[in-house]
Amino acid sequence: MRKLIWIALVFVGAQLNAQEVLFTVGNQSITTEEFKAVYEKNKGVGAALDPQTPEQYLELYVNFKLKIAEAYAQQRDTATGFKNEFGGYRAQLAKPYLSDQDAEEELIKNKKVVIVGYGSQGHAHANNLKDSGGDVTVALRETSSSWSKAEAAGLNVSTVPEAVKDAGLEEKDVSNIS
Repeated sequence: MRKLIWIALVFVGAQLNAQEVLFTVGNQSITTEEFKAVYEKNKGVGAALDPQTPEQYLELYVNFKLKIAEAYAQQRDTATGFKNEFGGYRAQLAKPYLSDQDAEEELIKNKKVVIVGYGSQGHAHANNLKDSGGDVTVALRETSSSWSKAEAAGLNVSTVPEAVKDAGLEEKDVSNIS
């Protein structure tokens, strides 16, 4: 079966009409128009993750279609492992349509953000938000050993009550936090 697919790959370099069948898996024919639409739709995402030439992408697409066909033939399309793998492909393909990285970064730019704590999660969140253009303050106890680490990372550091006040948040009872 793979030899037949490779023969179809040879024809990719030729000037094919949009309605011509590029390759067939089982009883499903994939036209050059369908492949081109999928490639064009996903090449921007692919360029960011793992750039592929059209020929390389075609090989990936053929392998994907072969896996799907084999799974259906073995009635594995309802198995948990298959569903998880297929869900991964679907999520990867859907991601560029569900989020806009520029819009997400625009939401945080020049916004005051307070991260309370600088452990493994606070460290990651604070630095990612700072790198995205946020005005980040790490709120810590004055005696925290993380104070100097956060400052060394170029972050603003203050006590929790000061950070709450500077961020313009309504101060409730933060007197017991020091």
